[in-house]
Amino acid sequence: MNKELLNMKKYLLSTLLTSLAIPCSVAAENREVAAQIVSFGEKGQVKMIYDARQRPQSVYLNDKLHIVFNGGARARDSKRSKRKSESKSMAITYDPSSRSFSEVVTLGKEYSTDHHDGPVIWADMKEKLHVFYGWHHDLGTHLVSKKPNGIGSSLDDWREGSAPAPKMSYQWTSRIYDNKQLVF
Repeated sequence: MNKELLNMKKYLLSTLLTSLAIPCSVAAENREVAAQIVSFGEKGQVKMIYDARQRPQSVYLNDKLHIVFNGGARARDSKRSKRKSESKSMAITYDPSSRSFSEVVTLGKEYSTDHHDGPVIWADMKEKLHVFYGWHHDLGTHLVSKKPNGIGSSLDDWREGSAPAPKMSYQWTSRIYDNKQLVF
């Protein structure tokens, strides 16, 4: 590749990045929103939202933030593990424009004390949401929203998806090249 063509590519890339950065910085200056801590779930367990080994635990789709977590805990009736509680996989949607949450949708049928069973969420190219949970010790659950763009109002708004593997731990997904989804 000749030097002149390489310099032209660098110039065009620089111009493109600058043209993208200026509107973003202007838009950020015009939008003054005070930071705020908001609570979105109740009765979680020790690791209601797990760490980066299981991800993503939220997805921003069509101006809404969909969050999955372990919640609705109940105390275990066990002398051996007095401090552990059992919870279920749940989902909730946050609307930044109104600063409000939807009702919580309980996705898990069974209670679990294992925070590794916590859910992860992602959106496919048809804007349907997918949730994995419960994969730590056995075949977990893969749910797919029946309608695009939302969590619905109950488990009836979801269908069972196929299992990508007989067992997974620390499941995570990521959008990779050519808009393919990597499930790991």
